[in-house]
Amino acid sequence: MKKSVLKKILKVVMAIVSAALGALGNNAMK
Repeated sequence: MKKSVLKKILKVVMAIVSAALGALGNNAMK
């Protein structure tokens, strides 16, 4: 595994997590 690959995976994971948290936040605000 190259560090660049790990960074790409981390970016994808962070994007998914942030999107999930954003959706939960929007649902909680309603």
